[in-house]
Amino acid sequence: MAPMRLIDRYVLRELGVPFGIGIAVGVLLLIGTLLFNYASDFLNRGISLLLIGKLVLAYVPKFWVIAMPMAMAFAASLAINRLARDSEITPMRMAGAPFRRIAASIFLAGILGSVVSYLMAEKVAPWANKKGGQIVRQIWMQQVVPTAQPNVFLHAENYTFYIGWLRKLDGNRFELRNVLVYDTGRSGYPVLYVAPEAITTRRLWTLRRVTRHDLGRDGMTVHQTHLPELTLDLVRDVDFISGATQPDEMSSGELMSQIRMLARTGQGNTVNAYRVTYHFRFALPLACLVFGLLSAPLSLRFSRGGTFVGVLVSIIVSFLYWNTMILSKVLGENGVLPPVVAAWAMNVLFGVAAAILAWRTG
Repeated sequence: MAPMRLIDRYVLRELGVPFGIGIAVGVLLLIGTLLFNYASDFLNRGISLLLIGKLVLAYVPKFWVIAMPMAMAFAASLAINRLARDSEITPMRMAGAPFRRIAASIFLAGILGSVVSYLMAEKVAPWANKKGGQIVRQIWMQQVVPTAQPNVFLHAENYTFYIGWLRKLDGNRFELRNVLVYDTGRSGYPVLYVAPEAITTRRLWTLRRVTRHDLGRDGMTVHQTHLPELTLDLVRDVDFISGATQPDEMSSGELMSQIRMLARTGQGNTVNAYRVTYHFRFALPLACLVFGLLSAPLSLRFSRGGTFVGVLVSIIVSFLYWNTMILSKVLGENGVLPPVVAAWAMNVLFGVAAAILAWRTG
């Protein structure tokens, strides 16, 4: 067993530096994209460097999760390429360790990376994304031209609000579309209000063409009423800056709660979008493992091309995965693909390809 443990330590040591470089490069590229996207807002609104710095720091956990699979592909490609180029894999094989055994070290690193990525995505990123979202909405609220914002969740008193579309009008007024209000109920069972449009001044909400659903113990509608208008007068103002919650600002448990609430009202596309987000919460971290296992045998096959080929392999794997994943996500959100298929298809396909390549290489 000692030689096997030595192989693991040796391969894992080779992975360390390129993995760290891959994380740093990925995060920096995503930060650059963020700054580029908001550059005009920063300049036109005179946003301070301190606020920009807070925004960047808030999104680092999210960028870290996105960068980890690419970093794993980069690390596995360079490590295997270097070992093959310096003829170190040959003596390992002569000592009785097939390539599958060498790849087991990358499998171990991929599992560890997936666990860290999931914990970051589930425990740290939602909180950090909410902080970043508050800063973005703070910038948005300062704009002179009214700007629309989709898919907003808010919690106030005994109400949970879902707003499909939100636009600031003048002063303290907001125009709302596709509004769901979930009242946990002061008189027993919860009540769900559905309105295609509404106007709010943060405290006073006026819903128009309202359908009221009185829910029973099992969550199903037991009585339905149609109202031309309904006014909700809250005790305190609703803060659209700090109170709004986007899907990437929720834990998986919170996402599932919102999915169940939206499913009761038949909000098809919206439910699909949240279900896709929920499944990607688990699928994206596992991509660390898939990227590593696929990049290793590919790099070994093209190791004679030098270090450049190792880098090129990681770029190609990342490019194919991310672009296909974006397409799958769009198809899933629009109901063309089931959410589970949209989130997990690429991991399954790339995982099968990795297993076949590793077996044939071994």
